[in-house]
Amino acid sequence: MALNVISNRPLFVHEGTVHVCAHNVSFWYRGPAPITEELKERLNNEAEERARECINEECVQGELHYMTPDNKEIQYSGWWKIER
Repeated sequence: MALNVISNRPLFVHEGTVHVCAHNVSFWYRGPAPITEELKERLNNEAEERARECINEECVQGELHYMTPDNKEIQYSGWWKIER
């Protein structure tokens, strides 16, 4: 667990790899709340979908943003890239 340098609050991190368009894509997200198994699955799916969209536009890396669908509106942000 990392700390937010501005607020000194914990940041929770999730990292993974997905296979997209014949590429291995690594990604990470970080956010202010613990990451449950259900949320990990959502983040994995979101990273895969976003990477696919961007790869089809000839990008090799990019930003990730995910906001929880509940009323808490907790935002997780991160990055993806094609592994070489």
